[in-house]
Amino acid sequence: MPPRARARCAGLPAEFHRADATAFLAGTERRRNAVVSRFGAVWFHDPRRLLPLVRDRLGPGGLLAFSHAPALPGCYGPQGTHSGGLRGRPLAVRRWSYTPRRWTGLLRAAGFERVDAAVLPAPDPAGLGTLMVRAWLPAAP
Repeated sequence: MPPRARARCAGLPAEFHRADATAFLAGTERRRNAVVSRFGAVWFHDPRRLLPLVRDRLGPGGLLAFSHAPALPGCYGPQGTHSGGLRGRPLAVRRWSYTPRRWTGLLRAAGFERVDAAVLPAPDPAGLGTLMVRAWLPAAP
């Protein structure tokens, strides 16, 4: 894990794990209060597989928060790309890009009760915004 991430979270009850997200979540029974993915696992895993795993590892009222680049208009679902700016050895990387409305549907289908999803505009109007999503599980009865 990059030292900057650890430094930013110094003093917080944060854990860092370097592993395939679906394999890690499938291999642990530990419950968490929140799962955060910043331009990470949620963007690079099939949400129909990942979201139920996250749901099963969150406690009642648990929060999933994630961000990534917004989908390009008309380009939704899993998409391939090359890493490294098309230089060097090709490495296909799949990303799942959806509109905020579609993410809301996927999260609700996975059992999340309340979802807040929106594309925040970039500070520079010519720049690319950021998809920001927060989804909560139902609280304990």
